[in-house]
Amino acid sequence: IATYGFETGDIYFLRTDTTLHRTIPLNEDAIRIILNMTWADEKYLDRNLHGNDRWWENQHAEAAKSLT
Repeated sequence: IATYGFETGDIYFLRTDTTLHRTIPLNEDAIRIILNMTWADEKYLDRNLHGNDRWWENQHAEAAKSLT
């Protein structure tokens, strides 16, 4: 597994269904913004989904909170 460091203002794209990935803890007092966008092509639109992950329709959903 290769680990890459980023500087303030960096942006990157990755295919999360085929790429092992994780977010490592910040090493200084800072704000991390993660924007997750999803695209699909016709091949994926016909897939059967398991479960319901439509969290945006839940009026009681909250943002994740740091444990530190």
